[in-house]
Amino acid sequence: MLRVENLHKKFGGKAVLNGVSFAVGQGETLVITGPSGSGKSTALRCINRLVEPDSGTIQVGDLSMCELDEDELVLARRRIGFVFQRFNLIRRLTALENTALPLIARGVGKHEALAKAAEALDRVGLSNHMGKHPSEMSGGQQQRVGIARALVGDPDLMLWDEPTASLDPILVGDILDLMRQLVREGGKTMVMVTHEVRFALEVADQVLLLDSGRVVEQGSPQKVFTDPDTALGKLYGRLLH
Repeated sequence: MLRVENLHKKFGGKAVLNGVSFAVGQGETLVITGPSGSGKSTALRCINRLVEPDSGTIQVGDLSMCELDEDELVLARRRIGFVFQRFNLIRRLTALENTALPLIARGVGKHEALAKAAEALDRVGLSNHMGKHPSEMSGGQQQRVGIARALVGDPDLMLWDEPTASLDPILVGDILDLMRQLVREGGKTMVMVTHEVRFALEVADQVLLLDSGRVVEQGSPQKVFTDPDTALGKLYGRLLH
């Protein structure tokens, strides 16, 4: 479903990604973790070219992402849901309208778009909050709207960029529970960037541990966290105790 090979990216002459490679099968969940500044979010954003890689290949299904022109990329992104760290909701729109935006942008009729948005909001537990604006919702509820917006187009691939990082600690568990539910439902290929090691151990089919833009551990969560090959892997394994 997703194959990334030899991905490189520099910002201002500094290498942020240095030969990152991984593959995720249909319906699998990959968790990318590592210290702050290790390149996690950059790797994720390169997949749908929110960040342009300097070199490497990215294959999403039958699409070679790095070879797409601007119009083709717009179409390709319809197959990829993205959950942002900071929600990125439009303040003047309701939860229902925010969720419907991706469908309306691709030309779906307003009635159909709002109906599908309502279904997506119900799926994330917000059926009673559809008419609320972001300012009327908690951070956890706003993130649920962001998740519904990513789901509404029924994407083949879901990308999650530290979806709990901007939440108060008491709200983190609520969003992780929703993410667990969506993983259990199956069918979606997911790539999640997170620092939540216990969560990764529970839901991931495989884990990628990055350090300074390089893959230092890769494999099942049990292998990476309980039988690591590197000092960094051992440090992360200790977070489980």
